[in-house]
Order: sequence, then structure tokens, then C-alpha cells
Amino acid sequence: MAITKERVLYISINGVDPSQKPTYPDPVKLMKRFLEEKPLSDEALQKTLQAYVLAGINLEAIQLLIDRGADVNYSYTGGDKLLRMADKNGNTAVTELLLKNSASSVVSGYKAGPQNT
Repeated sequence: MAITKERVLYISINGVDPSQKPTYPDPVKLMKRFLEEKPLSDEALQKTLQAYVLAGINLEAIQLLIDRGADVNYSYTGGDKLLRMADKNGNTAVTELLLKNSASSVVSGYKAGPQNT
């Protein structure tokens, strides 16, 4: 693309060259920087981890939240744990990541297998 007055004006106004593909910041790098600058409360950390697990996205971000202290065995409203949520959503990759981080498959008040009658 030739350098024209219009192109120079566009770049000066918009800060990008229209001939180049847009680049987006790495969300994990942004999260790391944010957590370093302003650590989340325990409750906010758990809610953020829950949101990522339910969405089933970005395993690296989930691991970062766990590394920052989010509890993989935290019981959410209704007694559900992250492992059960990931399994219900059919997200094998998230389920495996949680298991690698010592997530318990035991849900309080629930016993697997045949029940005594």
C-alpha cells in the first residue's frame, strides 16, 4: 500500500495502519498484569475461576487463577464444585486440568454407587 496523505491521516487519527491486521492483547498476560497490580479478594478469585470453568475457555487462565490461590474444591451455591460443573458441561480439558490440580470428585452429601436401602 502506497504512503498517501489519506493513509498518514488515517494512521494519525486511528493509531493503526489499515493495511495491517489488528492485533489483540493476550488475555492471560493482561490477567497476570492485572492480578499483580490489584490482587482479587478470595471471593472474587473464586467467582472468576467459576466463570472460566463454566465457559470452558482458556485453560492457561484457569491455571493462573489456581496458581494465584483459587480453591479447586470450593463449594458454590447448591453444593456444586468446579469439577462437577466442568463435567456437566462436557468439558474434558477443563475437567482434566482440575483433576491435575487435586480437585476432589466428592460432592458433599452425595455418595456414588449403589445406596443401602
